[in-house]
Amino acid sequence: MKITFLRKTSTSSMGSCPALYMADNGHHVVQGWRLDADSSTWPTDLAPGETVVQVPADVVEGVFSADHPALRIAADDTYLVRGRCLDEATHAQLRDLADNETAVELTDTLRS
Repeated sequence: MKITFLRKTSTSSMGSCPALYMADNGHHVVQGWRLDADSSTWPTDLAPGETVVQVPADVVEGVFSADHPALRIAADDTYLVRGRCLDEATHAQLRDLADNETAVELTDTLRS
């Protein structure tokens, strides 16, 4: 899957993360902060191959509605974004990926 960078958070002081990408299959890829599986915000109903990232609201606002099934409002004006884990080739295309970050593919195409 080939991804194209769309935008990053307005509060990023360097690099391009957290960020939003468009994939050539029409899905979005959201790059954000990795959550620990023992975090109190970790969903208990993840399917195999799914994970969650946390991003500032401005990464997804205007693209996805707040009631999108893959989003959950978290603390400090952020969202938890749930999606499919990326394959290695797609993961390698992410820009300025920090050690505490990963990305998810949103396969549900509901948008605002």
